[in-house]
Amino acid sequence: MIHALGGDRMPEEVSIRDSILKSVTDKLGPNDFTVFEDDIIDRINTAFAFCNEFGVGPDEGFEINGVNDTWSQFPAKNKAELNLVKGYITAQVKMEFDPPTTGPTLNALKEQLAEYQWRITNYRVIGGNKNG
Repeated sequence: MIHALGGDRMPEEVSIRDSILKSVTDKLGPNDFTVFEDDIIDRINTAFAFCNEFGVGPDEGFEINGVNDTWSQFPAKNKAELNLVKGYITAQVKMEFDPPTTGPTLNALKEQLAEYQWRITNYRVIGGNKNG
């Protein structure tokens, strides 16, 4: 658990796994990214805007402001949709904030992002029904 202050909110216990900011920065690597949190938050919010364009989330969009914003606050239809969004957000932030330096790895990340986008869009079109 991490103890965090967020905006005007009182301190609260937020699971590292549930904190959007912490879970994304943890997947960026072993570095301490606290100095870059504002930049990472901007990139997370951009990725959420992309998800909104794919038809995921509330009509007015979704954004985070800090470490207290959690995945459980994101209004996904179900766990499957939430897991697709988590993967997409993490990959998109990686691409914008700390892209791979080698061509094959960069291409693999681009392909992963395209697949996430396709899956999220397709999932929304078929309504989460495995049978289409």
